[in-house]
Amino acid sequence: MSAFPAPYLVISSAHDYRSKKRANIHFITDALASRGETMFLSTHSSALSRLKGRDTRHQQFSDMGLTANGVSCYLWHSLLHPVNVASAAGRWWNPVASAVYRRRMPPIVRAMIRKAATIVVESGSAVALLSEIRWLNPEAKIIYNASDTLGTIGLGRYYDDQLAAAAAGIAYARLPSALMIPDHRSIAEHRVIAHGLDDAFFTGGLPDPYEGKRAAISVGSMLFDPHVFDVAAQAFPDLQFTVIGSGHQGTDRANLRWLPEMPFRDTIPYIRHATLGIAPYRSALASDYLIDTSMKLLQFEAAGLPAVCPDFVQGGKPTRHGYRVGDAASIVAAMRAALDAPKAALAPPRTWDRVVDEMLAPSPLSAGGAPVTGASA
Repeated sequence: MSAFPAPYLVISSAHDYRSKKRANIHFITDALASRGETMFLSTHSSALSRLKGRDTRHQQFSDMGLTANGVSCYLWHSLLHPVNVASAAGRWWNPVASAVYRRRMPPIVRAMIRKAATIVVESGSAVALLSEIRWLNPEAKIIYNASDTLGTIGLGRYYDDQLAAAAAGIAYARLPSALMIPDHRSIAEHRVIAHGLDDAFFTGGLPDPYEGKRAAISVGSMLFDPHVFDVAAQAFPDLQFTVIGSGHQGTDRANLRWLPEMPFRDTIPYIRHATLGIAPYRSALASDYLIDTSMKLLQFEAAGLPAVCPDFVQGGKPTRHGYRVGDAASIVAAMRAALDAPKAALAPPRTWDRVVDEMLAPSPLSAGGAPVTGASA
């Protein structure tokens, strides 16, 4: 019997379940929905979201309550929401703004929290709601899903403090990389459970969008560095570059296409038929865990593609060819090495169903009966 029963509630401050973009939290929600009643709450959306530029949830989902794929979705869109201030001013602004936001929690959100038996809270601004969640539902089992460390995504010290303050009420933190453990010491139990990959990724008979041409592919917007394509597209005019959903307003060239965000399944042919993949991360604080957690690098590896990436996420992996961020010569050298490398066979990793099986299983116990910190699945 699962130690983490339905109804399930997934809370994210950055994503909406109904969006085209598919991050790990979406696939986790899919797998939860196959096990029982599941709800998805999107937080921290308001008129201020437009200042962030990339948060278009309210424009996309003006109907704030809707069921999608059997998941009950709600977008908590308010007049104002806390905007993270990482400067000295954040010492007073972040606590005050978050306290006001919590007090204005809509009744439907309170009802969702009280109904849930298991609550999955994704890393992000939603950590400031953890204490309120525990107060509203003292019996719920809370899982903290650390998609990223809070420092890497630019959240100030206040949010680390909020996570630490609520840590005693968290059943455990699901970490997709052991390199994230030092940033989550306040939480007593960690489970290192790597990301999975959707079965649809391995579907056969996919049409070739490049029509047989050699091609490089990049998908996603996290820590996106457009400079890589300024250099690479010029240095390799015979290679077709396609960039999907980067959030960057790039200009098309003869061998470079900038495509908007699209449903995950529509990106699969672009990855499967590419010659190589590019993960153009810019430098960020404490981002070394991307060695293990980068979804694009996981997809490239599963598709058998050589990958070009910054040296801080190369991780000693033979299929990855690293470059120094901002160094044009090393970008070109990494591209040449990847083009010379052979394409390998498909290598299916674990499925998302298996990931969630491990998330919902009873806590692994040591010989003495105590929870194992840092248990790896």
